[in-house]
Amino acid sequence: MTPLPKKKRTRRQRGHNRAHQSLSLPAISTCPCPRGITIRPHRACPMCGNYKGRTLPGSFALDNLLETRQTAAAVATEDSES
Repeated sequence: MTPLPKKKRTRRQRGHNRAHQSLSLPAISTCPCPRGITIRPHRACPMCGNYKGRTLPGSFALDNLLETRQTAAAVATEDSES
C-alpha cells in the first residue's frame, strides 16, 4: 500500500513550495556589427558570423559589416600616416 497525505495542501502552501521553480528569461547579447542583431550567448551571429570579436569562416547570409568597418579604419590610418 502506498503512503497517502494526511491533509490537503492549500493553494498557499503549494505556491510557497513551488516558489523557486519559476523560469528565468534566457540571456541575450547583441552582435557588435551595426545591425545589432540579438543572439544567444556563446554562439556566432547567424547573419554575419561574428563571435568574440572575430569572424568565423563559412558562408553567411549577409556581409560582415564589422569586418568592413575595421578595414575602412585601417585604410584611413594608412592614408593619414602617408
